[in-house]
Amino acid sequence: MEPMELETDFRPDPGCVVYRAGRLLISALLLSGSHQALAGVWEISPNVTLSEVYLKNDGLALSTQASTDYVSELTPSIGVHREGQRLKLDLFYRMQNLWYRESSDLNNTYHQYSASASAELLRNIFFMEVGATRTQQILNPNSIVTFDNLTTTENRSDVDTYSIKPFYKYQFGSFANAEASFSFDRVDYVDAKVGSTDTVGYFASLASGERFDRVSWAGSFKRVTYLQKDDTNDEFAQTVLLDFGYEVKKRLTAIAGVGYEDNRIERSTSGQSGGSWKVGAKWSPSLRTSVIATIGQRFYGRSAYFQLRHQQRQTWWELGYSENITHVSQLVLNPTLFGDPNAPQSDTALVSTGQPDICL
Repeated sequence: MEPMELETDFRPDPGCVVYRAGRLLISALLLSGSHQALAGVWEISPNVTLSEVYLKNDGLALSTQASTDYVSELTPSIGVHREGQRLKLDLFYRMQNLWYRESSDLNNTYHQYSASASAELLRNIFFMEVGATRTQQILNPNSIVTFDNLTTTENRSDVDTYSIKPFYKYQFGSFANAEASFSFDRVDYVDAKVGSTDTVGYFASLASGERFDRVSWAGSFKRVTYLQKDDTNDEFAQTVLLDFGYEVKKRLTAIAGVGYEDNRIERSTSGQSGGSWKVGAKWSPSLRTSVIATIGQRFYGRSAYFQLRHQQRQTWWELGYSENITHVSQLVLNPTLFGDPNAPQSDTALVSTGQPDICL
């Protein structure tokens, strides 16, 4: 009797991975005796939204939806936030109830949530972030597109996302700062015959420290691989960047950078690989105001970047322009539905000024 050969193809379930990562994150803090990490004040923010909407559709809705309708919306929500010395938790849940006067068969309830946790597992060295969301997103950007749930089309679906990102930081005295991370994300379309996408990302950077006064530098490497669940080929994008800065005078820094990128994303523009360069300046006329502007060349042609930011005591203002390519799964992984519009992104001296950004 000949021995039987078995072939297996094992990929871990991301929901289980994120769940276990969350348990590991909390357990590691508890075992380390860091009760102060869990200490903090709970902030609970309940809210109820009631609205009446007049809806007019011009051939974009389902055939069963009236061309004009009145929609009543009742949406309760709750947000929970807690931040300790080494642990931060954010939870948000919203239940959107819609009632249509003319098309009552379309009455529906949509559940939306966002959950995230970040922890400092080893002080100033090792960190971890986990998260999960549910939203409603479009399936095909080239078909009928709606930006909310009021107009019901077959081009929308519940979408679940899961993510885990351990990362490492180290400071070489005043000479340089290093960072490295690994990320795993999944986009899962719940109610549609669309294959889910797993995203695996790697990132590493080394930047100048405080020792470098007028001259600064930074080098980075990013790679993101998109693992398709259907029959399409896996796709990836990767970049290598080297940036330099020189303080011409106080609050005015000249910026220059070179790099190379290789994008194997289906349906992207031709000439997906090649070198890149940029030149520009960063000007900070005050501690509250900064301006960054660069021009350069990438594989698809000329590129430009501009950002004007002004910070006040309780508000901040930002005006920006950028050019980039992205994968559709990245748009789902970074929804604006639960974004915090009051938290400006952290500024870096050199990196992310008009060069490829792979949303790790």
